[in-house]
Amino acid sequence: MLALTLIWAFFFWRLLTPNAADQLQLRQGDLTEQFLAMRQRAYAQIAGGRYPVYEPCLYSGYPVQADPQTQLTYPPQLGMFALGRALGWPTYPLGALEWEILAHAWWAAAGMYALLRTLNLRRRASFFGAIVFGFGGFMTGYVLLQIALQFTAAWAPWMLWALLRLARSPRLAPGSVALAAGAAAMSFLGGNAQLFLYAAYMSIFAFVVWSRAAGLSWRGLVLRGGVTGLASLGLIAPSLIPAALFAASSTRAAVSYNFLSGGFPLNDIVSLVLPKVTAVWWPLHVGALALVAVATALRWRWRDARLWILIAAGALLLSFGDHAIGFEMAYLTVPGYGQFRQQERHAFVIALALSIVAAQGVDALLADLPLRGRAWLKGVSRTIAVLALVAGAISVAAAVLVRLAPTNPAATPMLESIAMLTISLLAAAGLWRWRATAVAAPALFVGVLLFTLMIELGTANRNNPETVQKPAPALEAIPLLQPALAVGAPYDARQVRINNHYGLPLNGACVNGLSEIAGGSPIVDRAYAEFLKRVPEDVAAKLLNVRYAVTWRGGMTTEQGAQIPARALATGKFQGNDARLFALDWEPRQDLRAWVAPRMTIQPGLDALYARMATPGFDPFSEALVTEPVAGAAPARGAAAVEGTATGYYKIRASTDAPTLLVVSESLLRNWKATVNGAPSPIVRVDGALIGVPIRSGESTVELSYRPDDLYIGLALCGATMIALCVWRLALAGRRARE
Repeated sequence: MLALTLIWAFFFWRLLTPNAADQLQLRQGDLTEQFLAMRQRAYAQIAGGRYPVYEPCLYSGYPVQADPQTQLTYPPQLGMFALGRALGWPTYPLGALEWEILAHAWWAAAGMYALLRTLNLRRRASFFGAIVFGFGGFMTGYVLLQIALQFTAAWAPWMLWALLRLARSPRLAPGSVALAAGAAAMSFLGGNAQLFLYAAYMSIFAFVVWSRAAGLSWRGLVLRGGVTGLASLGLIAPSLIPAALFAASSTRAAVSYNFLSGGFPLNDIVSLVLPKVTAVWWPLHVGALALVAVATALRWRWRDARLWILIAAGALLLSFGDHAIGFEMAYLTVPGYGQFRQQERHAFVIALALSIVAAQGVDALLADLPLRGRAWLKGVSRTIAVLALVAGAISVAAAVLVRLAPTNPAATPMLESIAMLTISLLAAAGLWRWRATAVAAPALFVGVLLFTLMIELGTANRNNPETVQKPAPALEAIPLLQPALAVGAPYDARQVRINNHYGLPLNGACVNGLSEIAGGSPIVDRAYAEFLKRVPEDVAAKLLNVRYAVTWRGGMTTEQGAQIPARALATGKFQGNDARLFALDWEPRQDLRAWVAPRMTIQPGLDALYARMATPGFDPFSEALVTEPVAGAAPARGAAAVEGTATGYYKIRASTDAPTLLVVSESLLRNWKATVNGAPSPIVRVDGALIGVPIRSGESTVELSYRPDDLYIGLALCGATMIALCVWRLALAGRRARE
């Protein structure tokens, strides 16, 4: 562990060093605009004494805890929030997020080492496999910026480690079940359901093989797996139930094969040994030394390696998406494969499986070798040397062609990759030859092998300019927005929303103190997304109380040709293009977070509803559109005023001369609850996406609260699961004491 920590510190030293002249930081983009932004918003609620379940500044109200990528039930993140609050952090800093990422990079390598040791491999062979997994192309590239992927992947070796212990345990014990269920839960709570699905299928397959190899009957296997699975479901229930219900009503509930079937082009397989050639990241890269070790395992450890070779081959076939037939078959037959896109993420499974097989190959090298084995190693070393010479010749020829031909931007990285492959193959040839002639495996041989591996992986994967950058402030105040936030701004930023029309970073308005009608999450309530897509911009601006807009357009003319009254407040730049901040001056100008509907019109369906809203001259304040009748509703005159608000709460005073609807400019989500004069009231979907509350004639006090019953049910199940495991453990201990 000490050696692994030293290698980790060396690999990431430019992210860890306090010397400002040498420092790098992880590249801004999704890391800051999505993950850091969501952490800062969640931390603000934590610092205010609330657990974040609802975020009002995104999508006109967003169920933030139900989005698994926010990781709001992940214990390490909650621990960091608690630490920040104890230390008095004013906001969640980028440095803290980077430390989370680097800690998970170490944890992934440590988990692989623990797994390989439990597979009865020698320490040095286990160390080799841990380095291949922890510092290979997958764990050091794209996932460093997509932390939900990284956190989920970092727990996968620990999940396998715990399941291996469970399979080998002489009896079904609560401790083994708790360990396996806990590791699985941490992987899921890490935030990426897609990678967890892959890890779960891989783990189930491995658990079945291990259990049968340990002599466990099918009945015993099903019992252990079933109990562990139920315990895992109980532990993840606070995240799983809200996420599943939100996904069922989101834009991801029904997606096409074409949307899901993207994957690696077939030629990306060369990135196993040639990074920097086919893409800006190379998640398949494990290096030439690891692949030679894999070949060695296939020769001498086939019985142990075949499980992982089968897993790696299957994942590779799936990773090509529609470029090969594997994903199409899984899409039609395997549960879960109809929900997730970007099949190249199967690289995670490939990297993990090949790391295990490579470690098995090195373990075989460290054993006593028979004469036949030494002869085979000599033959392999000659073959590798020939391959190295071929790679070197290609490198020289390519370098000459680059000199003679016009410069190609891709030529230099390709030459670097081929040169590194040549060096790695020459090193492998020498090392395998050395082992063939040595009487025993000396420590010097292992040291040179590991040092060469670090050179290969470090050269390929350290300090990729697509992953790191020079230090720069993250999520700074946006000057373009300051006129909307300043004292004396045209409208109170706490009461209105802004339309970010390609003029701000994702979630940029939200982290700067303005509520947006959209946001940066890939999961959005389906009804609200359809509303944004189909409602004309001028009508949507009124319904969503939009009083500011940032846009690349020179004015506020909509796609339908309507002119929204507006005045420019500021100009700026976004991604090199001009952007302007407008104040929208449509009438009326009073607080329009809620209003009384003068009349309701029943539409036969959503198509008719949105067609009506697209009718020229449609006034959303004169007509509320619904698809189902509201009992007792009649034409009415009245007024409404918001008396109090908090995160996920409204108190509204309304008066009307006839029963009608109170319309609230908030996205209707399943966890909103309403009371009218203290009595529970139904909620009606109005205008396709907004909240409507039936009210009677006269004075009414309407209270709206966002109460996540799905989270409460999940917490109850999680608590019950932990209590059941503890009771089981105590009962078992008591029985043993009596015996």
